[in-house]
Amino acid sequence: MKKRKQGLYAVIDIGSHSIRMTVGEIIRKGCFKTIEHLWVPVLIGKDTFSKGVVSNQTVRDLINVIKQYLEVMKSYQIEDYKAIATSSLRGASNADAVMERVFNATGIRIEIIEPIQEIKYYYHSARKLLKDRYGFLEGNTLIISIGGGSTQIMMLVKGKIAFTQSYNQGTLRLLRSYDLPERFFDYALSPVTINFINNMKNYPEIKGIDCFVALNDDLIRLIESIGVDKEVEDIYRISAPRFKSLFQEVENLTIEEINKKYSLNENVAGTTMMALLMTAKFFALTKAKDILFPNIPMSGAILDYLTCHDDNEQDGIIDDELRDHIISSAVYLGRKYRFAEEHSMHVTKIALSLFDQIKSTYGLPEIERMLLEVSGILHDIGAFVNPSSHHKHSQVLILSSEIFGLSKSEMNLISLISRYHRKATPKPSHIEYMALPMHERVIVSRLAAILRVADALDNIHNQAVEDITVSLLDTKCEIQVKMKIGQIEYFDIVKSAVKSKGDLFEMFFGVPISLEIKV
Repeated sequence: MKKRKQGLYAVIDIGSHSIRMTVGEIIRKGCFKTIEHLWVPVLIGKDTFSKGVVSNQTVRDLINVIKQYLEVMKSYQIEDYKAIATSSLRGASNADAVMERVFNATGIRIEIIEPIQEIKYYYHSARKLLKDRYGFLEGNTLIISIGGGSTQIMMLVKGKIAFTQSYNQGTLRLLRSYDLPERFFDYALSPVTINFINNMKNYPEIKGIDCFVALNDDLIRLIESIGVDKEVEDIYRISAPRFKSLFQEVENLTIEEINKKYSLNENVAGTTMMALLMTAKFFALTKAKDILFPNIPMSGAILDYLTCHDDNEQDGIIDDELRDHIISSAVYLGRKYRFAEEHSMHVTKIALSLFDQIKSTYGLPEIERMLLEVSGILHDIGAFVNPSSHHKHSQVLILSSEIFGLSKSEMNLISLISRYHRKATPKPSHIEYMALPMHERVIVSRLAAILRVADALDNIHNQAVEDITVSLLDTKCEIQVKMKIGQIEYFDIVKSAVKSKGDLFEMFFGVPISLEIKV
């Protein structure tokens, strides 16, 4: 595992209307000090969101800013850095060409990150700032991150992440609707607000929102210009009455008046107005007494995250806190689609037991255990659409969902593992499966093989099989099952189901399954 060294580190964030760089000194693991934070307005998102491509002039502006940042890095003798882009390049059809031009001109490689990665970085820093304050981890907390091109929402229940949502709707995209009547602005914003309201209805156990956290750099600059005092370092807290007064004051100004009154850069006055309107819309949906505005730039959030996590994730190591959030999000996703929770969690338990008892023999990596666990929880959610072919519906629902801490590629693997928990095994005619690189096809096949066996062991959804003991022999995989008292009569049904669904296990691991009752 590569450990991040103490010393200076830089993070460049290429956003929709500005390019930022944070230079920080890593004091020790989990602790850094910001040395310098730079901000240069460049409207990359304006090109991307209106034309679908980044213009040559904007690319030249981007290169010039990065060259300036390189000079700053050289002055600090910084060699370790990370450069990322969000929706500014994510939606551009010429993103690859832009990144190659930047690399050729500066030597800087840009990584385009997914929305789910953005909220992960923001959450990590927000939790460090707020964990012991304002009931952040005690009740129901809504975090909304408003960017120029996208908006990310996260819902926490007693400190555990229930769900996240990402939308291609941000302040720059909304600017085009600024001069329209209010009802049209509401329509433009509805993909975010209405979808969030509808999603909340899927979780009747979540009773309201107690703590509201808004993340937006433009609003931080506005708050600083107004002169709001920080209650604690890097946190602004504004009461509901004061925010209402502030909102009404700004709402009645033109963008030019906002720019002049609050001394904002002309490139951000409009996006600041949009961020304020969006924050007001969401705050109205809560019963929170205050709005919390943590001062967390994306570049700083990434630097903070890197100081805490070394390169664990690249090595396939997931810490306990992240694992808890992943499982919490998966369970809430299952509840959204009214899954058979007792069956799904029992199948997951059996699947993990089987995995743990064969992992040393077959060299199964720990990251695959997490993929199997999430697949076990979600394998039957497709029954919400239709019990017939529910394995295929599960694949579609999982692939169209987000789980905090998991990438799109990981969600794709989980969707396919779940898809193969019943019926046909992977075939060359299955396009989604064959589109995977070979090593990922192997992951899908072996984890689906384990999941099929676990699902067969609870074939009639009555949890008759309490536990299993696995012995790998030369000619077979012997599984001794411990049956619930009074349910041994179901053993023959379970045995028949395992015989029917053990095909992929035998095909992949090379041994048939032999089922016996544990005495």
